[in-house]
Amino acid sequence: MAPVFSPGEVAAVCAAGLAEDAFSGAGSPIGERAVLMVDAEGARCPAFDRASNGCRFYSVRPFDCRLYPLVLMYDAQGSGVLLGADLACPVVERLANTERLREYVAAAARILDKDLAETVRECRGMIGDYKPWMEHSIPLPNLSRLICRSDLGLRRVVPGAYKALRDFSEAAEPRLASHSLPAMGVWSDLFDLYWCVERGRVIVIAAGNGPAFLIAPPMGTGPLEPAIEASAELLREINGPDLPAQIQEVDDGQWPAFERLGFVVSREFREYIYRREDLASLAGRAYKGRRAARNHFVKHHNASFRPYREEDLPECLSLFRKWQSQRAEADPSPLSIAQLEASGSMFLCALRNAEALGLRVRVVEADGSIVACTAGFAVPGGEQFAVLIEVADRSVKGVATWCYQEFCREAEGSEFINAMSDSGLPALAAAKEADRPVRLEGSRVACFAPK
Repeated sequence: MAPVFSPGEVAAVCAAGLAEDAFSGAGSPIGERAVLMVDAEGARCPAFDRASNGCRFYSVRPFDCRLYPLVLMYDAQGSGVLLGADLACPVVERLANTERLREYVAAAARILDKDLAETVRECRGMIGDYKPWMEHSIPLPNLSRLICRSDLGLRRVVPGAYKALRDFSEAAEPRLASHSLPAMGVWSDLFDLYWCVERGRVIVIAAGNGPAFLIAPPMGTGPLEPAIEASAELLREINGPDLPAQIQEVDDGQWPAFERLGFVVSREFREYIYRREDLASLAGRAYKGRRAARNHFVKHHNASFRPYREEDLPECLSLFRKWQSQRAEADPSPLSIAQLEASGSMFLCALRNAEALGLRVRVVEADGSIVACTAGFAVPGGEQFAVLIEVADRSVKGVATWCYQEFCREAEGSEFINAMSDSGLPALAAAKEADRPVRLEGSRVACFAPK
């Protein structure tokens, strides 16, 4: 339950002296969760001072902290917002099952759902997952309409919905790895993610600073074209009638249905597929340079490739920032910089929610420091293992290659490795091509402009 800060609250607490590395730096419009500091005594907020047992920035603490021990949360399926009192608080525990506490929660619910609804909306990232131990949970219908879009029949993408989303995704024929739950769920800290079911297919909508869009085509086994039309109508309701409906990650098999409905292609990408054995062995002339880099790392470092642990989070975030700076220096193009900034939120969300999303996360520890972190998942169908995250200190020669090779070796149950998309970045595309993909899977952004 790390506190969440709205964009304005991040600016205020950093101006008061909190280090900027207490946040991902992605500038999420829905609010940013502080990065908890983990040590031998447990996890703590970076603003917490153990010596005084208090907050170092109490006067500018966020609304999330001001509200506690009252806690905002989604219901189990993400269809509504609830308010409850946290039994972990000694005062709430003492007042549990009393009329006094019940009246207090009810009074606060009325204020939050009316007078403070806009304040909550501006920092909706503070609304957490469903917590069954909360006392006197009360539904907030106005906030449910504003934040869950219950008025449109939508729900928020929350852990309680993961099983349903995974079932729809896995019921479809083998397709792009980007259609899988882990690839979509890691963006829930940066975007408002909504879902609903239409004619046997699940629709997942992402909304942020710009127009809302489908993060993937409607998934499932029901008829595709009615689900596409329903998706376009939902996007018109959210964005207004004048903005084009945009649906990402449309694969080759789905594209004819979109074309028949009047969609056009605005951008094209590819997912890169390799034989796992090629990347696990690095045998042959094509991988001579890779082998040299790997051998250099192994020769000069005492390293281990191990599962990620919760206490690794602060060091992994420091590694990410170093990698982010190195990548920005190598490719300062606006598109690259924008994607690097957004990826900070995705990286932290992946580490925090790895188990729920079904992500396998590994780190490379060399000479006492974490110098690489990677995450991936088994793609439904069983043939592919997708590598979603690759972060490595570029000043440590060969560590990226060694990390990637070890991860591919671990994925021995899969015949192929999916290295995901090149995101339209020429340098990244060249690097993926150099690894000799056995095939490329087409992906496109489909847009429909109303006449």
